Amino acid sequence: MKNINLKVFFIFSLFISSSAISETLEEALTLAYEKNPVIKGERSSLRSLDEDVSSASSRFFPSLSISTSYGESSLNYGEADEIKLQPRVSKIEAKQILFSGGRLVNERLKAVNIVEAGRASLRIVEQEILYSAADAFFNVLKSQKIVELMESNFKILTERLSVTKIQFEVDFKNFYKTRNAAVLSFS
Repeated sequence: MKNINLKVFFIFSLFISSSAISETLEEALTLAYEKNPVIKGERSSLRSLDEDVSSASSRFFPSLSISTSYGESSLNYGEADEIKLQPRVSKIEAKQILFSGGRLVNERLKAVNIVEAGRASLRIVEQEILYSAADAFFNVLKSQKIVELMESNFKILTERLSVTKIQFEVDFKNFYKTRNAAVLSFS
């Protein structure tokens, strides 16, 4: 639940930013998809999982190692007998796994399945983010329409109030005229 609230917070922060105001649903969804840090994090996690597939696949190929060493030593057996030794050793080693009991194949399949699970997880996160962005966008639209309706209603009620005041003044004047005429006719 906390993770979803965090995602919604990031989406709202995109809408609040003055440079990130979107006019259409397509712009809002594009903005949420491109700028959301949760999606970016999931994508980078998926890239690291892809590297595991390459690593597991590379174990099928032979490995080659080269090493070399050089040394120099001098032995003295008196004045005339001096022996200089300069040993040089080079080694090239190639290894190829011929049979692993299915371990290499299973490790690669495991890595591929983990990548597929990561892609599915990314799709779920993307859907949640895009749904939240669409929901936030439509809530903003709904709120804007409610404000427009309230402003329109306020204008109508203001006009009715002024009409009612005019009618009241006219009726009030007519009432006094009629009352004064009745008073004069009885007097």
